[in-house]
Amino acid sequence: MLNFIIVGHGTFATKMQDLMTDFHYDVNRSFFINYSEIMTPVDLDTSLKNIMSSSSEEFIIIVDLNGASPYTKSLAIAQENSRIRVISGCNVPMLKSLSSNQDKPLAELLQILKKDSIDAIQII
Repeated sequence: MLNFIIVGHGTFATKMQDLMTDFHYDVNRSFFINYSEIMTPVDLDTSLKNIMSSSSEEFIIIVDLNGASPYTKSLAIAQENSRIRVISGCNVPMLKSLSSNQDKPLAELLQILKKDSIDAIQII
């Protein structure tokens, strides 16, 4: 089974956790890290590695912004470990899809999350 870590600036991660709970999305095997102003990149690295050391299974790390510290730290860890994938641009449709497709194989799940996130964008 897959594990999920949602990481974001400020209280982004716990707000996503609250939203998932409010919508009755499955949050089992999910972890949430707020990258606050008092947290250093080293602290973030340590937090991520501590969570991932708790399981030998695959992880998807979902971050709020591409290129920011949560993304770059997650990417550096993923480049050292083939059981870790990183997705940037966390959004509600992605979390909904994540909740309902956790049983899918990793490669398929990643494509579903990307497609559902993109498909949810509407310009009128």
